[in-house]
Amino acid sequence: MLVKFFKPTASKGVTGGIDYLLGDKNRSEKPELLSGNPDVTRQLLHNSTFKNAYTTGCLSFAKEESDISKELQSNLMQSFEETLMSGLDASQYDCVWIKHTDK
Repeated sequence: MLVKFFKPTASKGVTGGIDYLLGDKNRSEKPELLSGNPDVTRQLLHNSTFKNAYTTGCLSFAKEESDISKELQSNLMQSFEETLMSGLDASQYDCVWIKHTDK
């Protein structure tokens, strides 16, 4: 598993990242929403006063590692959130998980 974080791109607006991740334009397979509520996330982003309102990242798996059970997928997401947001309760942050399999 490879963990990557990306710089926000101001050119696409505050919701550009989530719109890109959920968009199915020019994709061989449609993205799958695994967790979270994109509409709530968009609303939070539009109301944020922070210069960098969000962080976008991804967990990448080698092709032979990518066929994992829903249970393991859920455990990985929960563990990643707990590690990244250490000291915060889940009610103190917003997170959307989107699965891409087209690349």
